[in-house]
Amino acid sequence: MSPLFAHQKAAYHGLLATAEVFFHGDWRKLGVTPRFTRLLIGPTGVGKTHLVRRLALQLSVPMLEVASATWIPFGCTERAGVPTWKQIATFCHDHQCGIIFIDEVDKLGERSSWMNHLRVEIFAALDRTMPVNLSWDVDECEHADAEECRDHAINILSNHMFIVGGGAFQDLWVAKNVKSMGFGSALPSGTCVPEQQELASVIPAEIANRFVTPPLILPPLGEPEYRRLLDQLCKCLPARLAARARVAGEVSIGEAVQQGLGCRWAERLLLEALTRERQETAPRRKEPGL
Repeated sequence: MSPLFAHQKAAYHGLLATAEVFFHGDWRKLGVTPRFTRLLIGPTGVGKTHLVRRLALQLSVPMLEVASATWIPFGCTERAGVPTWKQIATFCHDHQCGIIFIDEVDKLGERSSWMNHLRVEIFAALDRTMPVNLSWDVDECEHADAEECRDHAINILSNHMFIVGGGAFQDLWVAKNVKSMGFGSALPSGTCVPEQQELASVIPAEIANRFVTPPLILPPLGEPEYRRLLDQLCKCLPARLAARARVAGEVSIGEAVQQGLGCRWAERLLLEALTRERQETAPRRKEPGL
């Protein structure tokens, strides 16, 4: 299981606490159902998807990943891809419990005729229901008819699927970085966490109301966080690779902060270390003759 980085731990433990109540609590005996759907907020590259995958491994449950940018709505042919709701329905039929991660929910705030169409379908998933016009292939279902298939899938979705949303809400971090940078400062601090008022000004109410409040926040990384990220990466590697990753990291840490590379920086360092090792240890090939 890949390690958690320092900036991810608070959000992960909040996510895990909610998931454990959802999967193992006795809330289903109550007359009212709590809202369990959690929202992960953080700029690109801070590890939102990594956290949800880690959660699924920790709890030993299957996971389905979908995203608004690649959501295939009703009406699309099989040639264009399998409609996303059919994937969700199949996942619910195939598993008694699991995690559904819906990424890029920040794009649902965009106003366009296409996004309005998608919003209906994605909000249905976040609300733990299913569109009424969802077709059912009874031959693939153990239940007797389409109505029973639908009822079974809705029951699994409503009571046994832990739903997590993810979004960058990039405007929020741009505003925080500008606010946190002093005169003449070249780099954002990376440690600023938005306040509730700032979150409310960026996250549309129709999105925020579908999740537990407050959202779980993965802050952007500043230079100290990148140095800890580099330290943790090197601890996971054999000494020879760690040394090469360390050299590459010291050279590129300023670029990582400026460009907001996030955890992708660690992947880049690992690839560079592996490439250099290969170049230094592989036997030289003869150059082809002209």
